[in-house]
Amino acid sequence: MIWECTCGAQLGGGAAMPAISCPLCGGFRTWRAQVRRAASEAFAAAQVPWSAAAIAETSFPTAVEPITGMTWAWPAFVMLVGESGGGKTTLACRMAAEYPGPTCFLSLEMAIGQALGRLLRISGLARREDCMVLRQASAATLAGYASKGGVLIVDSLQVSTLQPEDIRALLDAGFHAALVVSQINRRGLAKGSHAWVHEADCVVSIAGDGGFEVSKS
Repeated sequence: MIWECTCGAQLGGGAAMPAISCPLCGGFRTWRAQVRRAASEAFAAAQVPWSAAAIAETSFPTAVEPITGMTWAWPAFVMLVGESGGGKTTLACRMAAEYPGPTCFLSLEMAIGQALGRLLRISGLARREDCMVLRQASAATLAGYASKGGVLIVDSLQVSTLQPEDIRALLDAGFHAALVVSQINRRGLAKGSHAWVHEADCVVSIAGDGGFEVSKS
């Protein structure tokens, strides 16, 4: 189901009216039902945000394990780099879930469905009514969410058109933190690593065994 606010903003969700405020105008219970579609068709509307709770309904309950030993100074531009399947996105989501503010999750790689729903449950974001998930968005679209503060997650760098200066501008526009996920290549480097690492405040390298190393902090 696609729900539309009286201000024109759209939100994906179930059959019941979303019990959250509009992420753009702040209106509450201003949603009206638009079009009921199959999930694959609904999510093709690339820039329609979906609540994490609605996505997590497609998955099974999973316990949330707290992160220990990590302290962050906000605002921050954080890069999380590592091999495919190393847990970069999971760590980014868990970091965002521990921050007391809204989350804007730009999920460019992971399709909406059970896998993403499970990720949202594992991280704890599924419990947050202020977590919005976008499948595609330009820097200008993301700037509309920046005024709310909170955390921006970009997953992932290799399929994103965003540039390092875009992330810095979004932080200046209001986001308290940007967590950018990037896979390393065969040489152990992230896409455009020199420019991104130079601009980032902190780089977290994820090891295959689940460990991580923090540099440039």
